[in-house]
Amino acid sequence: DERLSSLVAQVQSNLGPGVQLTSFTYQRDSDTTATISLRGMAATRTTLLNFIESLKSEALFAGIESPVSNLIRDRDAPFLLSIEMKFAHRAP
Repeated sequence: DERLSSLVAQVQSNLGPGVQLTSFTYQRDSDTTATISLRGMAATRTTLLNFIESLKSEALFAGIESPVSNLIRDRDAPFLLSIEMKFAHRAP
């Protein structure tokens, strides 16, 4: 699907140096909402926080959940993010 491809590209465009994704899961929740789960590794806690802030600036993403466990390690930090999306029209 073209919209899903552009969504993946949008997430990738927010990846900064030091952030690697290991898993990308997309789930359509309803006709107008969907959830993305991202797993990965950040070189540092600051790198992860910058990535999260970058994602928050995207209008398509209605909310981002980042458990406190993402912030335990200062270096080589594994993370899991859950991103809620809302669409004006039917989700892809």
